[in-house]
Amino acid sequence: MTIRTPVCEQFGIEAPIFLAGMGGVAYAKVCAAVSEAGGFGTLGMAAESPEGIREEMREVRSLTDKPFGVDLLAALPEQMMDAIDTIIVTGKNPDAALPPPFSEVVMPFVFNWKDQWVYALGADYRVNETLTLRAGYNYGENPVPDDTMNPMFPAIVEDHLSFGFSYLAGSITYEFGIERAFNVSQTNNNPDPQVNPFGPGTTVEHSQWTAAFGVSWAWARK
Repeated sequence: MTIRTPVCEQFGIEAPIFLAGMGGVAYAKVCAAVSEAGGFGTLGMAAESPEGIREEMREVRSLTDKPFGVDLLAALPEQMMDAIDTIIVTGKNPDAALPPPFSEVVMPFVFNWKDQWVYALGADYRVNETLTLRAGYNYGENPVPDDTMNPMFPAIVEDHLSFGFSYLAGSITYEFGIERAFNVSQTNNNPDPQVNPFGPGTTVEHSQWTAAFGVSWAWARK
């Protein structure tokens, strides 16, 4: 009998079975075996060095192409932060005729970002018993250094302006919001291909619109 639950679709697995990230036990071979069998393997990497984590992740990927995770214990914040300074993402086409490494792309994401203060101001105005209008603005200085900016993850916008409203209809509340992140341009001149795989002079311009809509229902209102 096969057990299928919504979590299987969410994680791309065949059975709702997750390996606990147990330190000293959940290494690459165990993790890969669980994933290969249709569950979700998890590496227990809380006490490992960043390079040790990378090696275990590479070994898992050499043993299976199924989804897996990495457990980092928040009780060790310094090691955890070191481990996520750089994330190596590998993409490959299993149908490619060329053998590795020609059939795969290795992309470094360097996350040694600066700390960021975000300043936000918002207000709402109740037009009547059913309609409330809202507006807000926030600013946070771009935390991504020029020499580690990656066009694949351009989290560089600084100014955000938003507008929205909520409308009450009996027990149902309808909410709508729209946000504008204004354009920012940034150039990476780092010649190191392990940090900037696109080469010196890589420039990114980033802006975006975001819209949100929600509906909620209340059992009772006072």
